[in-house]
Parts: sequence; structure tokens; C-alpha cells
Amino acid sequence: MRGNGNILVNRHTLGSILHPGFDRGNICIGIGATDLQTYSTVRSFVLAGDGGSVAFNDLTLDSGAQVRGHIQALGYARLPKTFVQVRGLERLAVVDSSSDSLFLPLVPREMLDIRIVPSDGNLPITEHSLHVSAARVEIGTLVSEPLHRARRMTLNAASITSDLYDFPLCVRLDASWLDFSLVGPGGDGLRFYRNNTELQHEIELWDSAGSQGVVWVRVDTVKGGSQQELVMTWQTSVRSAFASSTHVFDTSQGFMAVWHLGEESPGMGAVGLFRDATANGYNGTDSVLSAAKEGIIGKGQHFGGGIDYIPIAGQVAPSGTFTLSAWFKLDTIDQNASNPANIISTYDWNNDNPNGFVIHVFRSDLDFIAGDGTPRVSAAAWNRVTPGWIHYAVVYQPGTGTVKMYVNGVAVPLNNPAVKNSIVYASAQTYISSPTSQSFRGALDEIRVESTVRSDDWVRLSYENQRPDQRVVVVR
Repeated sequence: MRGNGNILVNRHTLGSILHPGFDRGNICIGIGATDLQTYSTVRSFVLAGDGGSVAFNDLTLDSGAQVRGHIQALGYARLPKTFVQVRGLERLAVVDSSSDSLFLPLVPREMLDIRIVPSDGNLPITEHSLHVSAARVEIGTLVSEPLHRARRMTLNAASITSDLYDFPLCVRLDASWLDFSLVGPGGDGLRFYRNNTELQHEIELWDSAGSQGVVWVRVDTVKGGSQQELVMTWQTSVRSAFASSTHVFDTSQGFMAVWHLGEESPGMGAVGLFRDATANGYNGTDSVLSAAKEGIIGKGQHFGGGIDYIPIAGQVAPSGTFTLSAWFKLDTIDQNASNPANIISTYDWNNDNPNGFVIHVFRSDLDFIAGDGTPRVSAAAWNRVTPGWIHYAVVYQPGTGTVKMYVNGVAVPLNNPAVKNSIVYASAQTYISSPTSQSFRGALDEIRVESTVRSDDWVRLSYENQRPDQRVVVVR
């Protein structure tokens, strides 16, 4: 159905709105004076669907900045569960089905975005932007979408002191606060907002049957030492235009390659199976015999050693400063190992004067090598490998050859904090694990190559946010 409603302010028509799914509806704003010491009223507002209709009578914004109103069900045996939401504050008022009334206390704002949300899927959502000034109340753009639910989240950045920009925030979803049956296939219909601005996001994992999900949300500004409010909304259809991995892990923000390693395929040989989340397309081919999926964020990938490795399409060769990071868990810590276990490398193994870079684990030590075709020099953090998952990050700065290593978000001392002043790649190929005797035995997850120096706070918050017992994102 489709109808229209007139917008009136002080009995002057401002415009007309088309409502998908509306049978009829007139929207009228009446103003008793020129300030908020009086009130404004929306009258005779009817939402109609196949099962009946709901009328919103005398919905008011009064002098105390409180919303009151009365709801009438037409054609229903009982009133469907209905919500009124003020999006500027992200609060929900539930309509009392026994009295068919609603009450929502507010805080006066210059802009109030009021959203009326019927739980009946046949009824549309209406969204009204009310600009409140000393002289007038106006209705702005109306947006109609089949949106059903919203949840507030607190981003707690108390562990850092500086502000971070364009930070990919990991949000884990489960049945404790999300009914997966109300979200579209593959997570279509998810949306994330900060200050009413929709945020880019990427869905890494969506398991509706198991009620598990992992989403990366690009937060434009994380205020260090503070808490911020984010809002997630969901519906059963309509994929958000802001669902894009390449916008979350934006190359213009220093992301060169990002592998979540959650992909699965029977057998081996699937070309490009392990997808690079950036626009660079450094996808990896499946050369992993191990069928086990083991990760700390989503699924991850287990490597059994031997022939288990992932060759990357193209040479990942950062030319200046860069940051490497990964989660890893060894099957066993072998103090008698004769070879290291490579995590990520663009490295030439064919001579004693190697080219490229590599991060690997050797016994209980963490190593980084930068090669320029001369005898290699490594930076190592000794005795840092313990059982279980470890977040490992390396920052390299050419010119000085300075290296900084982090274990579980904390910078650690090195036996040699400086390596080669520059890196020569020549024909070195990029691998996750290795096709040589230096292949990895254990699980890897969330491997990143970033063409920038990430700060102490960036590495710390990444670790704190990605660990399973994280308290950076708190759902309310």
C-alpha cells in the first residue's frame, strides 16, 4: 500500500511524504507558543499493514521534553508490541498494551529524531527529525525502513590515553542479546551508528544456527580514556550500503593486507580462498591439508606443519615503515626445535643473504628478520612464548632499522632492537606459514600487514578488544 501525509507547521504545509506500507496518515504539528515552555503535537497518525493498523493519537513533546501519547489498535485482536524510539538518545519506550499508552522521558536537545517502531513486520518504521528552536518545530526528512530492533553498546577505551582514528572494532555477537532469526541471511540488515551516523562494517562470521557472529566496525574516532556509545540495529532484510570490508580496512588508512583466515573448502587447491579484506586483493590459495578450523576471533586456521601453508597472490612488500600483527597458538613449544615456525613472510629462503621480511617463532622466542641481500640480522624477544593464544605485533622503521615488538598488547625488551636499515624484496614471495621446513604447527588468526607505524595505544586496544574475555565492547 502507499499513501501520503501532509506536514503542517502552524497550519502551513511544508511538504508531502510518501509512506511505503501506509494506508493513510496525516501528520500535523501544532505549536502553542514560540518556545518549549508549551508543547507540540502529532495527531491522527495511522500505520496500516495487512493485519490491521495502529493509530498514534496526540503524540506530544511537552515542556519537560517528555514524549507522551496514546496508541489505538484497529483491526487487531490486541495491540502488537510497539516501541517509540528517540534516535538522538537511542532510547526505547515500550507501549503499555494494557492501557495503550506510552511515556518516554527525554533531555532537551536541538535535534530530536523520533522513530516509531511496530514489532509487526507488516508495518513500516517511521523516522522524523524534529528541529527544536526558540521559534519553531519542524519535521525534516522521513525515512521508512523495516527496522525492528536496536541495542546500545559502550566502547570502553579506558586502557589508552590517546585518540585513535578509523579503528576496526571487533564486535562479537551471540544469543545472549541478539535473536539471530530476526536478522537477514548472512547478517544482512545489521547497521551500526555513532552519533546517528552509520558506520562501515564487515561481517567476518555469521552462524545463525549456532547464534554466533563476528563483525568489524570502523569507528572514526576512539576517544582515549573515555567511554562512547554505539548503537547496533537489525532487521530481517535490506543489506546496508555500509557493509564493506574494504571500507573498514581502508588502504588509505594504512591497511595493506588483512587475513581473517575463517574460510573453508574441502580438500586443497582452492585459488584465492583466503580473502584479503582490503582492496589490494592479496588473496591466499588453499595449500593446507589440515581441515581443522581454530581461531580466537571467528574460526582461524590450523596448520599441521609439512605442506601446510598459504601462498599469497602478489608480493606483499611494504616500502617504508610498517606494522605486522597476528594471533598464534603453537601445538607444542619445542625447546629442541631445529627450525623456526613462520607466521607471515615475504622472504627469500634460497641463500644465506636473504631478502625481505619474516616474523616467526623459534622455540620460546619471537623473531623478526629484515633482509637486504646481505647476512641477516634478527631482532628477538626471548622466552616470550607460552601455551595458548598470543597476540604478536612488530613495528619496523627503515632508515634506523628500529624494531619494536609487542606481546599481548605490551612492548617487550629485545636482544637487538635494530636490524637492517632497509629491506630489499627482489623476487621474494609472500606466504602465511611456509612451504619449507619452517612451516607453522598450530593455529593462526587475524594476520595484518599495515603500511604505517601503529602506536602503543593502537596495539594495546587491538589486543584488549580482540581477546575472548574483552571488555572494550559492552552491550547494554
